[in-house]
Amino acid sequence: MFKNIYISQLFTGISFIVSFFLLFITTYYLSVEERGIFGLIYTLPSLLVTLTDFGIAPILIRYISKNEDSNKILASIFTLHIIRVFVIIFIAFIIIFIFNDYLFKIPSIYLYLGLPVAFSLSANSYLSPYFFGSNKIIKYYLFLLFPNFVVLIFCVVLLLLDQYDLINIIILSASVYFIHSIYLTYYFWDYAAIKKFKVYKIFYNLLNESKFLYFSNILNYGFVYIFPIFLNYSFGLVTLSYVLFCIAIADKLLLVGDSVGYEIIRRINVETDKLNFHKKQKYFSKVVLYVTPVLILSAILIFLFTKFVLLEYWFQKYLPVLEFLYLVIYSFIFQGLIRLYQQFYNGLGDTKFTFLIILFGFIFKTICLFLANESITNIYLCFLIIDFIILTFIVMKTHLNHE
Repeated sequence: MFKNIYISQLFTGISFIVSFFLLFITTYYLSVEERGIFGLIYTLPSLLVTLTDFGIAPILIRYISKNEDSNKILASIFTLHIIRVFVIIFIAFIIIFIFNDYLFKIPSIYLYLGLPVAFSLSANSYLSPYFFGSNKIIKYYLFLLFPNFVVLIFCVVLLLLDQYDLINIIILSASVYFIHSIYLTYYFWDYAAIKKFKVYKIFYNLLNESKFLYFSNILNYGFVYIFPIFLNYSFGLVTLSYVLFCIAIADKLLLVGDSVGYEIIRRINVETDKLNFHKKQKYFSKVVLYVTPVLILSAILIFLFTKFVLLEYWFQKYLPVLEFLYLVIYSFIFQGLIRLYQQFYNGLGDTKFTFLIILFGFIFKTICLFLANESITNIYLCFLIIDFIILTFIVMKTHLNHE
């Protein structure tokens, strides 16, 4: 029953290890301000990918799991991916040219070099879910992990050559992400045997079904990527770098919920006739009981390792993060569980409920930014309270209100 979940957890662990070494290298060898710039340049492409995502991935996995006109859907997805890349480039150039001096306050060349990550993210969010939905889980994760793994290898090479600095790592990352996007696009085109660049009628049904997911992603991920811009504008690059360090440490907890969440969608739809709602709910409850202690234990280990090893021996320049690191980690535990429940409801087709949950969080977290903006600690304390309220409500609805 949990085979694919175990595979997802394995690759999540590998992703964590790769990301940890990347974090270690960039944090140790770059100054605090340079680390802030390095994180900031990827907020714009990530935000643009979110705005053009349409919330397709979970719905695509569900459709592919049911084998519903997959050829037409894949052709439509591929066509939209190509269009999306050109739209992102156009919008990005306008934003950088007009708003850089006001919002980002860093050299424009850095932002332009960050754009290839948008191509890679677009390919992963539009094309890779096909492999998950068709039960090719390992192939799905290999495409996700490949660019970061290659970047890590070349980072080590730069260190050995004594050439590791901000501009070199940005150019290196841009090259790797661009090549990854080209290869994944070509592989998908060849593997899915795309013959026509066309958006078929059935795809509009998918878009209509995913409309709430689209608005959910805009509110949820949009907030995530606007948040660093807000921090840079209000507190400066140093504080931004501190917060990004904490997020980089804690965000792997979200991968636990996200990876398992995709398997939940696939599982409860691949045998639709055999699984009634009660059986789906029972399966999901077992997943929650498995994931919750994994999240909590992972969070404890992450905090202890960060406090007593990383900050003690290597990253003393980041010691001020101890003021709010524990709040960030607590918040990510709640967010990881919330995403797990959201994917369960996405799998059931109840995307409106997940949208309402995210809308609630977006409204009150935005209010927090304006009312509790005197310190990062106050902001994350408010975030933690909001996430706890959301999680409590969604747990009660799922496990107590259904007969």
